[in-house]
Amino acid sequence: MALATAVTAVFTITIASVLSAAINNQALAERLTIASTLAQTKMSQLLSAPNIEPTGHEDHGQGASEPQTFGPDAGIYAGYKVRLIVVAEKINLQEAASRGSLEGIPLDDKIPAGVQNQEQTIEKAGSSESSITGGDVAVHRIIIEVMSPQESNDHPLYRVETIRPAEKPTELEP
Repeated sequence: MALATAVTAVFTITIASVLSAAINNQALAERLTIASTLAQTKMSQLLSAPNIEPTGHEDHGQGASEPQTFGPDAGIYAGYKVRLIVVAEKINLQEAASRGSLEGIPLDDKIPAGVQNQEQTIEKAGSSESSITGGDVAVHRIIIEVMSPQESNDHPLYRVETIRPAEKPTELEP
């Protein structure tokens, strides 16, 4: 009888913990859906703007914009915070072509090291230092971080990053 009670207790605790984890995952999925929708809306507003001004560095303490907090009248976005970071950069096209991709800003989050961006050590043919003659292109790196009311400001719930060409200076005609 005691064995049956112990087995029943173990199964009951296991089922309760699985249900608890499922409810937590469902709540996280809902927060991620809201955060991605909010980031997509903010990104479309920024990309449709004719001029984008840099906000500062990607470091949160050095010129990054303060997070915009949505008030209680914002519907499903109530309590969410959006931080916008726009950084003016120059990208060397030849280096990017030889690497095969642009370098992102290093991630400092909970992603395991094997999943984060790693620099490739394989050198491709014709990628020596003497063959890098491509020009620099001015771009704006746009980063949007969304924090939910349940998350801390140190680790945003959702982060999206894109690159947009900077405005070209108008040239004088001869």
